[in-house]
Amino acid sequence: MKGIVYVLTNPAMIRLVKIGKTDRDSVAKRLRELFTTGVPIAFDCAYAAIVEDNAEVEKVIHARFTKRRLLTQREFFLLTVPTVVKAIKPYEIENVTLRMREDVDALLSDKQYQERKAARQMLERVSPSAVASRDVHRVVRG
Repeated sequence: MKGIVYVLTNPAMIRLVKIGKTDRDSVAKRLRELFTTGVPIAFDCAYAAIVEDNAEVEKVIHARFTKRRLLTQREFFLLTVPTVVKAIKPYEIENVTLRMREDVDALLSDKQYQERKAARQMLERVSPSAVASRDVHRVVRG
């Protein structure tokens, strides 16, 4: 089934990426679902692509990186974003990353956006390498 395969990062989860899929038109609702009281800061959409069969592509990518999987029942991997993107690219019909980032930002109130920005700045002071490693896919708000 045509859908989206995505790569998420979280500045509080250094060196981890979440590789998942959705049948929805946007990753934004999934990001909102993942931002629970157990997660200190919201996830960023590092990459999102429409693919022909998102369930199959997700399965192939998970299998390819099985040795880098943190826990067998979770979609978190010890990988870099470019490594995962390179693996997904052959299946990509359309790169929708920028659209997904805009959708995510549209869901945030000004207060939530400012809180997210302040949290990232705090993390940057404490762990500059964590923030620098995600600069290539940082969400920029208008």
